Amino acid sequence: MSRSQVIARRKVIVRSLGESRFEQRQPIMRQITQWLTLCLFWSLTFFAQATPTVTLEKNLYDVLPIRDIVEYHIPGDQQATIDDIINTPETHWKPCASLPATIAMAPRQTLWYRLRILHALPHDQALTLHNSNPAADWTQVYIVDDNITQQPDPKNENNRRIHNADLFNSNNNNTRRFELKGKTPVIVYIQVRGFHGSQAPLTIHSTASYENQ
Repeated sequence: MSRSQVIARRKVIVRSLGESRFEQRQPIMRQITQWLTLCLFWSLTFFAQATPTVTLEKNLYDVLPIRDIVEYHIPGDQQATIDDIINTPETHWKPCASLPATIAMAPRQTLWYRLRILHALPHDQALTLHNSNPAADWTQVYIVDDNITQQPDPKNENNRRIHNADLFNSNNNNTRRFELKGKTPVIVYIQVRGFHGSQAPLTIHSTASYENQ
C-alpha cells in the first residue's frame, strides 16, 4: 500500500470516528435543548401568573406604601364588575411602573389595582387603605379570600369569598377600612374612578394609627 493510500485510509477512519461521535452527541444535545426550553416555559409561566405579594408577619404600625408593588389593569369603556376583574387574564395585568405618563391627560376613567397579602399573624388585623390622589372621585376595595376553593354560600357571611371594604368616614370617598383574618391569604382589588397620574398614590395603614393622625 502506497503512502498516499495509507494517508487517505487514515482520513476516512478519522472522519468516520468524528461522525460517529457527533451522532452519539445528537440525542444528548436534543435532550439538553428540550430541557432548557421546558425550564424557560415554566419560568415565563410562573412570572406571568405571580401576583405581587406583601407578607405581614407582625402588626402594621408604619405606613406601607404599595404604589410600587401593585399591578394595574384598565378595562376601558367596559363597566367591569369585581367578578369580571377576578377573571381577567393574567396578561392584562401590568406592573405599576409601566403606567404611561399620558394617562394624566386621559379623561375620567376607572383603573383597577391588585396585590396579594399573606397575613401570617394568628389574629385579625384592622387596616385602612388610603388613596391620596386628589383627582380621584372614589376608591373601592375588595378583599378576596384566596383560600376558599369551594363555591361560597352568599347567605353565609363567614363563607363569602369577596368582602367589600367600608368607607373610613362619609366625607372621604378615597379611604377604606378592611379587616384581615388571621392566617388568611387574600388578594386585594382596588377600584379607582376619576383622573389618574402616572403613579398610584396608595398606602396601607393600621386603622388605629390612621385614626390618630
